[in-house]
Amino acid sequence: MEPQKIFDELFFKTDIAFDKSVIKKRQREENEFWYFSICATPIQPGRPLLMGLNWGAIKGVKFKPQTTMPDGKDIVEYKFVKQAKPYFEKYMETEDPTTLNYSNLCFFRTPDLSYLAPEDWDLSISLFEDYVDYIKPSFILMLGSSGMNTLRNHKLISEEIVISSNEQGKAAYGYRGKLFEKYSFYCLPHPRSQIYSGQRNDLWRQVFPK
Repeated sequence: MEPQKIFDELFFKTDIAFDKSVIKKRQREENEFWYFSICATPIQPGRPLLMGLNWGAIKGVKFKPQTTMPDGKDIVEYKFVKQAKPYFEKYMETEDPTTLNYSNLCFFRTPDLSYLAPEDWDLSISLFEDYVDYIKPSFILMLGSSGMNTLRNHKLISEEIVISSNEQGKAAYGYRGKLFEKYSFYCLPHPRSQIYSGQRNDLWRQVFPK
C-alpha cells in the first residue's frame, strides 16, 4: 500500500476511535479542542521509527486534527531532536532526522498523560500497532526511560534486556527488547536527562553495537 493511502486509512480509523474516546468527551465538557495527530514525518516503510508516548496540548489553545501527511521538515527544529542528532549520526548513521518515521504511542493530544483514561490507551495503542505494522520499521527507538513503565503496564514489551552504565556512583539505564513481540526496540535516556556524557555515550554504544 502506498504511504498516502496508509495515512488516509489511519486518519479514518483515528477519527472513528477519537469519537469513541473518553478524552474527547472530557475535552467537550471543558470546552477544549485538542484532537489528534498521527505522525510528524512522512510514512516511510522500512525506515527506523522514533517514538514517544503522546502528542502534547495546551489548555485553552485550539488544535486541529491532522488531516494531511506531513513533510517532516518541522522535526529538525524539535529541541530534543537537535540534542539527539549527534547520537543519531554517530550510532545510527542517520544524518537527516526527516528520514526517520516519528510518531507516538497515543495519537490523542493532551497536556499530559494523566488526562488519558485506560480506554483511550486501548483505542490508540491499536492504532499505533496498525501504523507500525504498515511501516515495518528496521527498529524502534524511544528516548526517555520513564516511558518504559507505560510500555510494561500495557504489556507491549517482551524479551527485555536492561543495560546499565555507572559513573561517579550514579547509574543510568538503557533497554533492548521487542515491541509487539516482533519489532526490535531500543530505549535510551532522553537528551534532557541529567546523566554524565560518558554514560550517555556508553549506553548508546551498548544499545547500538557496531
